[in-house]
Amino acid sequence: MVIERFDVRISRTKLVVEGIGDHKCEYMIGSIIMVFDKTWKNFVAGISGGVVWVLYKEGTF
Repeated sequence: MVIERFDVRISRTKLVVEGIGDHKCEYMIGSIIMVFDKTWKNFVAGISGGVVWVLYKEGTF
């Protein structure tokens, strides 16, 4: 589980995480992120040229 400010202003990363908190992937440029749980507020704000996949089994995301 990743907490605050994960992958903020980072370019060209490849990451796999199990759940993330607030303010994740902000201003991400060209990164690929896989999230295997829910996300919280301000998720992928300002993303540019990146890809994010979210698998949330609850289906409420």
